[in-house]
Amino acid sequence: TTCSQLLAMTQPDAPPPQPDPFAPSFRCGCARAADGTCLFAERSCKETAEVSPTMQALIERRMFEEWDKAKSTLMVSEPAEQLHRRVQGDLRSFVNKYLNKDNQQAALSVIPLARLRERAQELAQELSQQLALIKALLEWFKKDFFSWVNTLPCERCGGKTASAGATEPTAVERMEGGAGRTELHKCQALTCGHTTRFPRYNNPVKLLTWRKGRCGEWANCFTLIVKALGYHVRLVNDYTDHVWVEVWDDAEKRWVHADCCENCLDRPLLYEKGWGKKLTYIIAVSEEGCVDVTPRYTQNFQQLNRGYCSEVHLDTFLQTVTIQQQAALPATTERAAAINHWWLDRQQLLHFLKDPTAREGESGAAVLPGRTTGSVEWRAARGELGNGAAAAAAAQCAVPP
Repeated sequence: TTCSQLLAMTQPDAPPPQPDPFAPSFRCGCARAADGTCLFAERSCKETAEVSPTMQALIERRMFEEWDKAKSTLMVSEPAEQLHRRVQGDLRSFVNKYLNKDNQQAALSVIPLARLRERAQELAQELSQQLALIKALLEWFKKDFFSWVNTLPCERCGGKTASAGATEPTAVERMEGGAGRTELHKCQALTCGHTTRFPRYNNPVKLLTWRKGRCGEWANCFTLIVKALGYHVRLVNDYTDHVWVEVWDDAEKRWVHADCCENCLDRPLLYEKGWGKKLTYIIAVSEEGCVDVTPRYTQNFQQLNRGYCSEVHLDTFLQTVTIQQQAALPATTERAAAINHWWLDRQQLLHFLKDPTAREGESGAAVLPGRTTGSVEWRAARGELGNGAAAAAAAQCAVPP
């Protein structure tokens, strides 16, 4: 958790690490370069501090050595391979979708920025300037821009429909919106019986005009909008079937949870304590790399069912992918920012592992609600209504299709 532990292999005779590595500031005297100078010097985890080139090189060499050793000594199981493919696929998708300047320009054209800035001014007394705008964006996105789909109304008569399975998307649905599959919703009116198609679009530009879907479409479109506004943002995939984003806040030097489906900001325990989810893996991806952020979202990490691979294997794999991704960033300043984000985030995640009750911005006394999006039947079947009063409140908050 300290620099001495991270770089132990380069300094085998180094003294033991300083006590309390999670203190806000510390002085490292254990991992030293050849000339005797400290690689870290004095640093506060609440201050922006660029990681030195010497430290970056040592970390990079360490991660590649560890991954080479892991590949040669560990049998990579099929579940681990599946996780590798999913993470790498999510990373490629992020880069292709959200870093595209034409896509970002399309997103900017639909954002009522003046209105959002005005609302952010009202929220700025309680939040940083950056987070106030994100909160305003969440409100607008949920209330005015995007809509949740249980089933679509019948396109012929406007009546209620019910799910009737799924089929392959048409060539047009693939080309225009990158649909991977299409749901079929059959009209329940006896005089109609028409089947309406619901393509599950993956292209965030298409979603800017389609403006409907479930959590995948919501987070997909929202990520592009946040990126277009110039934020550092990453897409967060919960492997028990949900997705949201995290936004970097310069004021607090941390990644902040933001769920556009729930209009929820900085409530990372929402899913475990509010919805009652049994979490497994939660992986964040962006052009800065891939990080296992599960400790931010649980107070019971040691009890989670995480069977894809060993924790060492996963950590080494994600860090190696992250180093490769950061090395490909186009500008030195972007690389420095990415490394700094990674380092500060790692300290916070380690802090949560050490003290699961620690959550910045989240009151332990707050009652976190069950899920509010989707039909009551659908949420109940997924076990996401929560418990007691929270469940009763959530049951009254179904978002209409």
